[in-house]
Amino acid sequence: MLIKKIVLFAVASGFILAVAAFSFAQDANQTPATAQASPDPQQQQEEKARLERKANALLEQVIAEAQSLKLPENRIRVQIAAGDMLWDKNPVRARGLFVEAGAVLAQMNVDVDRTDRNDMQSVNQLRQELVLSAGRHDAELGYQLLHSTQPQASATNSGNGRRLIPDMQSNLEQSLLATIAVNDPKFAY
Repeated sequence: MLIKKIVLFAVASGFILAVAAFSFAQDANQTPATAQASPDPQQQQEEKARLERKANALLEQVIAEAQSLKLPENRIRVQIAAGDMLWDKNPVRARGLFVEAGAVLAQMNVDVDRTDRNDMQSVNQLRQELVLSAGRHDAELGYQLLHSTQPQASATNSGNGRRLIPDMQSNLEQSLLATIAVNDPKFAY
């Protein structure tokens, strides 16, 4: 339940940023009746840059505060969302967030209770979100995270002896390949 609240908070924060930027842009674009008919392009650029700096500062604040979250799952989700948002403006920072989330997820793979199906599903879902999000932006990073977050090969499905890890691994790899193919067909080939 806490994870859902944190994810909703992250999504709501992104939505609020988008709405605030849109409303500020609308206010900046509206001119009083006594003002000139066309706003100064330089003023528009300055206003846009100011709003982007403000949005980036707010996002960095959310990222910093997310480090104090108790559950690693919640920190990872914030890092994934922030990495997605930052990629176009600051790919180095976004890559760092994805790699950091991958390191925490790899540790979770070591610590997870393999007999608890819910824990395993949660870790696998986080892994899928991380790998596919990173893969949308950078194919090599997606594959790096796919391999660095791979669960231990000795894991089995809660007691029945069937190994599901190879199936999950190949399914995730196929999904990653499909995601990469959208942006970089040559690399996918």
